[in-house]
Amino acid sequence: PIGHDKKYYNMAPKFSKFLNPPEVDEPIIVLASSSAIPSEAEEALKPKEKRAELALRRAHVSDAWVIRAATAASFFIRSSLRCLHHLRDTIPASNIRAHQD
Repeated sequence: PIGHDKKYYNMAPKFSKFLNPPEVDEPIIVLASSSAIPSEAEEALKPKEKRAELALRRAHVSDAWVIRAATAASFFIRSSLRCLHHLRDTIPASNIRAHQD
């Protein structure tokens, strides 16, 4: 999600880009008048709004990591099941004990 975070999971770039924090346009108020309102979007926000925006960004990043972890776990489980099915199919039918497990 963020550049300095380590990437532990391989994901398709097309899917990975959806987990990045969304790009936000400057508020429309900034475009209305440049004399009384600061030109930077961050300067136009009140301290409470800045804290709320920071909390939303953190929540988005943590949600992205949860999605990545869940995707990796799902991939691992599906791979493990395929491997187990392959092993089961290669064990001869005469080996009853192996098929019981």
